[in-house]
Amino acid sequence: MKKKNHRLSLIKLSRWDSNYESDVDKFAGWYSSKEELKKIDEEDEQKRNKWVLKRENSLDFIINKSGGLKEDVKEAIEGGKKSDKPSNFVIGATSFASVFFSEKVEELTFDLIVIDEASQLTTMNAALVMSHCHENTRFLIVGDNNQLPAILRGKYPVPDGERNLFGSVFDYFDSVNERLISVRKQGFKVQLNENFRMNDTLCAYFRDKVYGDKYRSYNKEIRNGRISLNKELDDIINEKKHEMYREIINPDYPLVVCFLSGEKIKDREADMVVEITELMRNHLDIVEEEFCDEGYGIIIPHHEHIDRVRRKLGEKDWYDKISDNLVVDTVDKLQGQERDVIVCSYGMEDIETALKEAEFIYSRNRMIVSLSRARKKCILLISEELCKRPVEYLTIGNDAVIEGMDFVSDLKTYMEKNGCKPNGKPGEPVFEGIKLKIYAVSSR
Repeated sequence: MKKKNHRLSLIKLSRWDSNYESDVDKFAGWYSSKEELKKIDEEDEQKRNKWVLKRENSLDFIINKSGGLKEDVKEAIEGGKKSDKPSNFVIGATSFASVFFSEKVEELTFDLIVIDEASQLTTMNAALVMSHCHENTRFLIVGDNNQLPAILRGKYPVPDGERNLFGSVFDYFDSVNERLISVRKQGFKVQLNENFRMNDTLCAYFRDKVYGDKYRSYNKEIRNGRISLNKELDDIINEKKHEMYREIINPDYPLVVCFLSGEKIKDREADMVVEITELMRNHLDIVEEEFCDEGYGIIIPHHEHIDRVRRKLGEKDWYDKISDNLVVDTVDKLQGQERDVIVCSYGMEDIETALKEAEFIYSRNRMIVSLSRARKKCILLISEELCKRPVEYLTIGNDAVIEGMDFVSDLKTYMEKNGCKPNGKPGEPVFEGIKLKIYAVSSR
C-alpha cells in the first residue's frame, strides 16, 4: 500500500531559544493533534509507532542500566496500542546517540528529521542521522554559517563547481541551494529573522552588519530587555575613582566598546575586567545563585589572557565563592549559551602579535558568537590597534583573515557613528598611561 506523504510546514524554529525541550513538547503536540494522523493506513501505522521520546537527553530515559531498551519503550515501539503512551514520539539526541539507539531498534526511520546547529555538524556525522529515513522523510536543516564552524582536523579544498562534503552539513545544503537558485531561480533556504535572545540595541548591530534589515528581537519583552541594578547608578559610581564606569555599567547602554591604546594594555585591560566583574557581582539585580549561570560571563579569545584575568580575579576575596561556576574562557565554552551581561576582552596589545595568530584572532565567526551571547548588555574591551587595517592587509592572501579584519574595523566605524557618552561626545580619558575611548550605544 502506498505511503501517504504527511507534509509538515515548520516556518520558525527558534535556534536561539534555550527552552529546547519546551519547543519539542509544543511541536509533538501539534503534530499528534493533526486529523491526518487518524487516517494513516493500518500498515503504515505500525512503522509510525517507532517514533521515540521527547526528552533532551533521551538515552537516559529509554536505555536501562544493562544497555537494553526499557520495557515501556519496547511496548511503545513494538505496538503502540498496547501502551498507554502516545503512538507518536519525538527524540532529541546527538547524531552519535541516535545511532546508538537505532542499534536497539530494527528498521528505525523518521517522518521528520530536524538537525539543529547544523553549521557545527559535519556532513558525514549528519549522514548517520539522515540515513534513518524512508521515501517520504522530510528534513529541516537549521544553522548559521556566521557562527562557529564544524571542527575539522585538516583543510579540504573544494574544486570549483563541486559540493563541499568535508565541511558542515549546513554549508553542503547551502551550496545545493545556491545551485538550485542558479538553475531554477528558486531555492529552499529560509532566513530566520526573529532573535529570541538579544534586545533591540544588540540586534540593531547584527541587523546592520550581519543578518540584514529584517532581523529583530522576537517580542516586546525581549526587545526592551535591560539589566537592572540594585542601587542608583550615581551611588555606585561614587564608590569608584573613575567616571568611565558610569557608561560601562549603565543599563541604558546595552552595547559598550572600550578601545584601548598605549603600553601594557593587557594588564590594564585585565584590571578593568576584574573591576567590571566586581561591580556586576555587587550590583546586578539578580539572585546570587543565578549570577554565573544566567547573569554574567567573560569571553576571552586567548588562553594567556584568560590566565591573566583569572589570576587577578583570584586576588579578590569574593572570587572563591564563584570561581567554579563563573565562565572566564574562550567563546567555545559559551557556544549555544547566553548571559544577561557578557564581557569580551581581547587582551592583545599590538598588530604584530595578532598577525602571528591571524586566523584565530581575526576570526569573524568567533567575534560574532562572542558578541551575540549577551541578552541585555555586551561590553567589549579591545586594543584600538587591532581595529585598524594594517599595512600587511593587502598582502595577507587569506580571505578569512581579511574578512575578520574588515569586520572589526567596521565595528569601530559603527561605534563611532552610533556610540556616545551621556553628554553626547566620545571620551578619551588617560588612565595609568592608557588612552581609553568609550563608545556606548543607547536604545534606538
